[in-house]
Amino acid sequence: MRKYGLNSVEVDKLVIREDDETLTVPAVITREDIFDYDGMLVYEPADEVEKATFTAENAWIVEDHPPEIILSSPRLIRGTVRNAKFEKDRIKADLVFFKSRCSPKYLTDIKSGKAKSVSIGFFWECIPESGEWNGKHYDYVKRDILIDHVAVGDWTGRCSYPACGIGVDRLRGADPYPNEHACRLRDPDTLNIVGSGEREHDGKTYRVIYGKPKGEKDAGSVEQAYRYPVETWSEGEARNHCQDHDGTFEAATKEEGDKMPPAQHEVDRQKLDEIAKRREGYEAADNLIARVKALVSQLEVA
Repeated sequence: MRKYGLNSVEVDKLVIREDDETLTVPAVITREDIFDYDGMLVYEPADEVEKATFTAENAWIVEDHPPEIILSSPRLIRGTVRNAKFEKDRIKADLVFFKSRCSPKYLTDIKSGKAKSVSIGFFWECIPESGEWNGKHYDYVKRDILIDHVAVGDWTGRCSYPACGIGVDRLRGADPYPNEHACRLRDPDTLNIVGSGEREHDGKTYRVIYGKPKGEKDAGSVEQAYRYPVETWSEGEARNHCQDHDGTFEAATKEEGDKMPPAQHEVDRQKLDEIAKRREGYEAADNLIARVKALVSQLEVA
């Protein structure tokens, strides 16, 4: 199932090249790793990172992720990505800021290292597939990653260098739990996920996600969320169990082939043409437009 997500990472070190028109900073955009989406452990393999490298070339740079999910307004553009290349297990690139499109404060924050984090907006295919990488377990794999834009700001990424080089992962605009109903018990931003386990209720197995409060080194783990497999739990059963535990319920993603909820934001042809122009030379515009329209039709904007 096609997803939309955000990867954020902190810049390794501040190396700046500058002329009258541009400010250029080298960065690691993303790399092979297992990313935690509120308890959903997703593996991003090196071969998929390598395949995605060409989609980063000429992507636009923005200060904040656009409200329409994909970049659709030229007024948001602050620069572009150049010289994207794959090295070992990561994408490296030059982030080129156009001085004429950046405020003096924004440029100062970049130079001083205050605005040091990078977050990529991207589409990807979520494949249910369990395994281990570097001794860590995962339940899903990212495939067919397509980078739409790159945001640069002053937040701090969860996955800093050298683990990721520049960013943290979080989902937006798509249900993050395919084939599982979800019950959130605590705010995920207050916890670090530390593991998961299985439990039974009325003969049905469900998954418990555990976390530890951030900034409390000696604190014990607490239950952060429950996950109910759709094969054994109906939506009503999962909802009732969640409500019994004072949680916030979220139904599973529709099965492939079912009608998906309509997107809340329409993307017209002119906006899609802007995306296609950025990818010119890699794929025909009409083909890309058709692909993006298909992706947008699957998104439920949060």
